[in-house]
Amino acid sequence: MRLTQFSDLAMRVLIFAAQHSDERFTIDDVNKVHNVSRGHLMKVVNTLTRAGLLNAHRGRNGGLQLARLPESISMAEILSLTEPDFALADCMRNSGDCPLVDRCKLPNVYNEALNAFMQSLKSQTLKDVLPAEPT
Repeated sequence: MRLTQFSDLAMRVLIFAAQHSDERFTIDDVNKVHNVSRGHLMKVVNTLTRAGLLNAHRGRNGGLQLARLPESISMAEILSLTEPDFALADCMRNSGDCPLVDRCKLPNVYNEALNAFMQSLKSQTLKDVLPAEPT
């Protein structure tokens, strides 16, 4: 399993926001640190803002801020918001392409592993992954 670049960037934006919780920041501030596509960064910030994880302030003194305390944002919540799906194999998408679909137990094994992964992420928060030094 590999997470999308969108999820990775969302994590980095939220870490940046948590490390700068006493001040507003801009997309350009984040981009100076991570040097990624500004357009991609804008999509990530928009998603995080619509989900209530970031607050966006308009105007002369505008900018972005973390909307909640880092300890109230679970890693599972972030990934559930940013990942398109968690199907580890095509057979988990109910595509019907596999001739073994009614007899195979592999999807059960994958689902069990995915559930353990998500349970672990539910117990970890944004605060738990903050680096010691601000970015």
